[in-house]
This record gives sequence, C-alpha cells and structure tokens, in this order.
Amino acid sequence: MLLTATVVVKPFSRVSNFLRLNAVFDPDLGNGISAGNGLTIVSSFECQCCFVSEKEVISKKPKKQNGIWHTKEEIEKYGRKGVIEMKKHQINYVSCLKIVFIAFSLAVFAFSANAQDVDDTLEKRIEILNEIYKDTDIETPGFSVDSVSDILEIKIEPSYKFEKASHVANGAAIRNRTAATIHLRGIPLSNTTEILTALLYLNFSDNNASVDTCYPILFNANLVKATKTADNPDPCWAMAMNHSYVAQVTQYVDIKNPNQDYRVVLPFACGTSTSGENPWGSASILPNPDAKIEGATLVVVYRNENTDGPLYIYDKLNNSMFHSTAFFYLIHPPISTTPYKYALFTMVGADGQRGYSHYDFTSERTYFDQRQIAGPRDPATPMGLNYTSDSDWNGSDGWPLNQLWDTHTHYVQIEKPDVSEVKYISGGDCLVPVAFILDMF
Repeated sequence: MLLTATVVVKPFSRVSNFLRLNAVFDPDLGNGISAGNGLTIVSSFECQCCFVSEKEVISKKPKKQNGIWHTKEEIEKYGRKGVIEMKKHQINYVSCLKIVFIAFSLAVFAFSANAQDVDDTLEKRIEILNEIYKDTDIETPGFSVDSVSDILEIKIEPSYKFEKASHVANGAAIRNRTAATIHLRGIPLSNTTEILTALLYLNFSDNNASVDTCYPILFNANLVKATKTADNPDPCWAMAMNHSYVAQVTQYVDIKNPNQDYRVVLPFACGTSTSGENPWGSASILPNPDAKIEGATLVVVYRNENTDGPLYIYDKLNNSMFHSTAFFYLIHPPISTTPYKYALFTMVGADGQRGYSHYDFTSERTYFDQRQIAGPRDPATPMGLNYTSDSDWNGSDGWPLNQLWDTHTHYVQIEKPDVSEVKYISGGDCLVPVAFILDMF
C-alpha cells in the first residue's frame, strides 16, 4: 500500500504534512511521511487511508476479507498495519480515499507551473482511482477534474438592514472545546450611543446531513436559541456536513458598558471533544467526535451622533464552502457613491488556518470590488484603500492554537452602487464563510 507522487504538495493539507518533490506515503513509516529531500515529518492523519501502488491496481485489484481491503502481496509485504481495518477504526473507505486524493489533487493545481501537466496528472490519478473501485461493492466517489477546480459564485441578499449605524465584531475559536470568551471592544461610549442589535454567530461540523433549525446556547449564563443560517459541505475534516447558526443576544449586552468579555457555552454530548488538543494531532482527528466546533463571533450594531450610513448583514450562505476561487456578490439597495464612498467590511469565517499547526504557510488572497485588501501581494491587481499582506483566513481568533476561526474588519472603497464583490483565492484549504457585514460611511 504505497503511493509515490512527483508533485509539489501543499504543506498544510488536512491529511498530509509533507514538503515537496517525491512524496512517499508508506505504512511502514508508521505515522510519518518521507519527502524526496530526505525529511520525515509526522503526518496529521493516522495511516489508515492509503492507496495501493499503480502497478498493483491494474494487475491485482483489492479484495475484501473480514472487513479489510487488501491484496495478498500487500499483506505479505506490509503486514496488517498497512491496510484499512474498517471494523476496528469505523472509517468509511470512500471518505478516507477521497480526502487523501483531494489533498494531492489540490496540491497539483496550486503549485504546478504547467496547466496541461496538471490536467494530465489528475486524469491519470482519476483513472487509477476508478480502476480501484471497478468491480467492487464500494460506491464510487465520482472523482473528476471539475470537482476539484470549480469556481464558486454566490449572490446574497442582506438578512439585516440598518440606517445610520455602525458595528464592531470579535470572535473566539472553539475547536476541541465547548466554551470560549469573546472580548468585545470598540463601541464608542457616549450619551447618544444605542445598541440596535447583537448577533452571535457560530459554526460546527458533525456527522448529520441535516440538523435542527434551533440550537441552544448559553450566552453569559443565559439560555438563547440560535437559528440555522446555512448548511455546507464539511471543510475537509471527514465529517458529514457543516452548519452555521445565529442567535439574537441584544438583551444580554450591557447598553451602558457593552465593551465586555462575553462567555459562550455550546451544546455537548458524551462524545464531544473537550481535550483542547492540537486539531492537526492524530488523536484529535480519529475517531471523529460528535461534532467539530469551529468558533463563535459576536457582532454588535450601534447608532450614535457620528453614524450616518446604511449597514447590511449577510448570513444566508448555503453551500458556500470553497477551496479554490470564490466570488460573493453582496447585493444592497442602490446607494449614491458620492456620500458613501467607503465602508467597514467584516468577514466571519470557519476553518481558516495560518498553516499546519505551528508551520506558517497561509496564502489566501482577499479582494473587495476587484482591489486586493489582504493576502500575499498580487501585482496584477490594484491595492485597496487599506492592504495587509496577512490572510483573512489565518485562524487568528484562535492563535497560536487551535486556530480555525476568523473575524476580520477592513476599511474598503465602494465602487458600485448596488453590489459589492468579495473575491477569495484559496491555495487548496477548505474554507466556510459564515457572515459578511458591510457598514458604509
């Protein structure tokens, strides 16, 4: 059960942590990856998900005996640890194989300099995978080049609209925990300041394709009921689905002193992980807990004598998970760009990371109305009103660990009166937008 691939592998993939050149995935290395440069690095994914070699695929199809997929030669050469033991680990073979395949495919797309070579490599890999599944009782995962390279485009109407308002937002990462403290800051304290609304956003992945529309939360020890805003594919953590929720918490924000620390406690069950472990450590990945919680963000909208522009909140983001290029078109009532040339733009997102654990490789780019505002500099695109070379998907709400949650606010320039375009380019990381706020002035 050996896979050798001469590709440049994305180093912060969910299932791999190898560097570049000839990457070899070999069960005999235990839980490690040997790169062609002689380095051996511990993998984040326990070695239960492995490919058979290309030669074995064509001549010796895997057989299923006692719940184990293997060939006779594999057992003799690698021993039982080199095969997938479905009963022992309760892992779906198709899901495992699909995750590993996507990691390799996205690495090829992200780093190869020759597009034709990329297509040829993927087509060959897909052909091999289809050969593996041929004449077996495993349902095909439907691999295709298109499934890896799709560009996401979504138009979104605002869920909330306010006049003469502004906002602040802050969040906390909650992976492998069920509680966190959100440090809300930035609301001006004046006699005219009033709180218009306070919204708590949260996101998690679980093993349910559909979950309840109501979700109970403790917000500063008060029971609140969150309602579902979106369902998404799981962002590459081998779970069934991903879900976003929002709770109305206005009555629990102190009007006289709103800039406080707010405690959030999310539901848990006997199988919920509260270990606080590194999300990329093998122990926190297998077996899967009941849910993998991403994080929570508190958004507070206020009004005073200095707020004069419209404010829009967008959170109906069904099927918004992306791993390559994504466009989000924020629709708003036509406005005059003469008085409102600028805005505060806030994004809330799940599953961002600055690399792999403590390895820093984040590379996502953010564009607002075709101007770059975040990420490694793109010389072909004009810079925005403000620009940072850091990524909006760096998991900074949970630095240094456990990452996986982002709340970022930028000053941006409004270019169009009725729609604002948000564009993201991901280098292969799976990301889930949870909410956008557009606060014009």
